[in-house]
Amino acid sequence: MNSEAFLEFEDFLKLHSFKFDFQFAFKSYDPWKFFAIPTKDACSENATPQAEHCNSSSHSVNAPSGGSIKQMVLKSAALEHTIRSLKLESGESEQQLRKRAAEILDLMGHNQTVSWARIIGGAVYCIIKRTFDNIYVNARSFQQIQELLKKGPVVFLPSHRSYMDFLLVSIVLFAHDMPIPVIAAAIDFLGMKFVGELLRRCGAFFIRRSFKTDKLYWTIFYEYVQAHLHAARFPIEFFIEGTRSRTGNFLYPKSGMLNVVCQDFFKGRVTDVYFVPVSISYERLFEETLYAFELATGLPKPKESTSAMLKARKVLDESFGNIYINFGQPFSLREAAYGRVDRSVFSCTPIFEQFVSPQSESFVQELSLYAIGRIQENLYIQPWHLISSVLLNYAFSSRSRAVPAMLLVEKLNLLAQILTTASCKQVMTSYSLSDVIKALQCHVKTVHFCAFSKMFLLAPEELNFNKEGKVVPIIPVQLLMYQNMFVNHLAPLFIALKIIEKRNGFISFWEFEQKLAKALDIFCQEFVAVEGNANFVLKMLESLKVIHWNNASEIDLHSLENSEIQDVLNKISRPYFTVLCLTMINIEMYAEISEKTGKYISLSALNSLVRSKISQCYDSGKLSGACAVTTTAVNNVFNLCKMRGVMKIRPVAGASPVVQIEKHKLSELMDEIRQLFPCDHLLFAITSIKSKL
Repeated sequence: MNSEAFLEFEDFLKLHSFKFDFQFAFKSYDPWKFFAIPTKDACSENATPQAEHCNSSSHSVNAPSGGSIKQMVLKSAALEHTIRSLKLESGESEQQLRKRAAEILDLMGHNQTVSWARIIGGAVYCIIKRTFDNIYVNARSFQQIQELLKKGPVVFLPSHRSYMDFLLVSIVLFAHDMPIPVIAAAIDFLGMKFVGELLRRCGAFFIRRSFKTDKLYWTIFYEYVQAHLHAARFPIEFFIEGTRSRTGNFLYPKSGMLNVVCQDFFKGRVTDVYFVPVSISYERLFEETLYAFELATGLPKPKESTSAMLKARKVLDESFGNIYINFGQPFSLREAAYGRVDRSVFSCTPIFEQFVSPQSESFVQELSLYAIGRIQENLYIQPWHLISSVLLNYAFSSRSRAVPAMLLVEKLNLLAQILTTASCKQVMTSYSLSDVIKALQCHVKTVHFCAFSKMFLLAPEELNFNKEGKVVPIIPVQLLMYQNMFVNHLAPLFIALKIIEKRNGFISFWEFEQKLAKALDIFCQEFVAVEGNANFVLKMLESLKVIHWNNASEIDLHSLENSEIQDVLNKISRPYFTVLCLTMINIEMYAEISEKTGKYISLSALNSLVRSKISQCYDSGKLSGACAVTTTAVNNVFNLCKMRGVMKIRPVAGASPVVQIEKHKLSELMDEIRQLFPCDHLLFAITSIKSKL
């Protein structure tokens, strides 16, 4: 790690070390020592709105209990209004509705206590001390967060790559005498006997993945979140991506929870909400093998259960390297919404009614993408992430599945140079052979170094079968997962190169700017929250000596001086362009066949067929390199088609919904892709395969 970054980070495990690991559970903990108990003057009639936040808990140094929060929800005007409304609509008695509301709250609500947080925190500390070498934490923002907690609600927005995420955030805050947040978790966790209840006692509250049509549930959820925002001292934590990213890349944000948080501010119930982006970078994920298996085979993820967790305990004997936890600069909802949202329209509806204006809805969606961008820019890229990329793009060019040591180091330094130019935060910016060998210590199951031949050799593939019974490679997908950790930083660069290449190496700036915006829009599901400022992208490419521009009107690729960097970028871009173009070609073929035969299939079946067809292109030698086609990558193209109106899902009585294609809109999208990117060789590869879709 460079010296500047070392100044920002502390080694959490060394700073909080004990003779016996479980002693961590009994450390002194006073999260409220930073809160000044308001005086009578501060809570007088002339008190400011900020003082009101302190006044809400001025009679106690502790936060309200989970039970008292539930009572606030049960007595809320919004719930009373919903019960009266449902009583008239459904005919249920008030007593039945109140009983159902209490049951929903009991299932949903947390019961956070410091005693249980200590016990579970001690257990988690023992696990991370055993499995991770170092956990580096940027604690520079903590003092600012402590000040913000005095002013108003604080919401933590961590990246989500592992189940460890919320445990790590909570344990770090506990170690620094910060209030432990309440965490929005999926109700799936309650299927894990004992574990679900432990998480509840640590501050997890459990929500269904979908409940738009359940008016009573929606009201309770809405009021439960609101109660924490305007009447409690608990910070809130939720994952804006909605679920764990199995691909390593950022998922398109789910704005539902964010919208609920913003509502309290729009209605004037709180003066501000402060968001803290938290970027968690893993050298090696606990779930790496499981993720790769799911992505490569298309098989559904196994249900969360205590027995499955106990079976997986053998991973605790392995090493998982380093973690970097970066608490980013907080940002204010008030400042973000200034001049963007007309809050006066919210005063026209009762405070207990949920109201969303088109303006506020658009703002919340943009805010969610902004939050993803902030999390992304603060994520530290570790050496293994770059090594994975080089192995993925160079090891599969030969049957030996190996990369010469000097070639790997050379490509690694080129990649680090490109990422530095793209302003990407990296743990290391230059590499020697010894650095690479050291970085492989916790990845012996994937790759090893042969000192005799001076080669890095990938491990042999185990037999993994997909739904159709075909053997699928797992290691390429696993390597792609780690490459995806940083690919968003490079996406504008390699997309720009493809655009210039399509124009035979010459393009005007005006045309390039237009095409870059269109191309990034096509990849909006794959590369989330990527900014595409044409000037900035061209300056990066010029500084890398890939293009000749000098702010002139013409951009020239043919006068390039650094073809090696262009080669690195082109190889990294290959899986993304391959999946986009071949999936679209397959959709085009499906549209023709379904129109002729009148037979339609489900979305998951089409996904399986598309992946099978692309895999055949690699198996037959029509496409070179590693076959790293994932269900998520194909689904991202499907989502693009849904957004453009190309693909529609038609319900079928007694069967799974089927996919219908709007041929006119498909033709428009295909023309746009063919005009932007060179994909003729991909069309030849897929049409030369004899098997039918």
